[in-house]
Amino acid sequence: MLHEWVRELLVSLRFIRKPQYVAIFVTDNPAPGTLPRGQLVVVGGNTWKWAYLLCPCGCGETIMLSLSPARRPSWKVKVDMLGRPTVYPSIHQTEGCRSHFWLRIGIIQWCSDSPFINQRSR
Repeated sequence: MLHEWVRELLVSLRFIRKPQYVAIFVTDNPAPGTLPRGQLVVVGGNTWKWAYLLCPCGCGETIMLSLSPARRPSWKVKVDMLGRPTVYPSIHQTEGCRSHFWLRIGIIQWCSDSPFINQRSR
């Protein structure tokens, strides 16, 4: 698609940083074990319902975020014209690996209380 080509051109010219995550849009929830690394999968049609991504720490855990304001907790996703997602508020795994991070314009930013603060995303 055109936005992918433009994004790759801007990365190759070093105008932007290569995103660690890009957004893709689907109508059905992804099947277990099919989630691609480096993609934020946004589920829904006219209304976005869920967002899925693999934990950036490398533990392999699937993170499922509700995008419905009627649910608690819930998140908001914005996607720029280059397909780079921003998610807010931060994403905090309260069990397992305990990673805590922001996803901003497709780049992981570890929070200071995350055990992966000194690690770059894999």
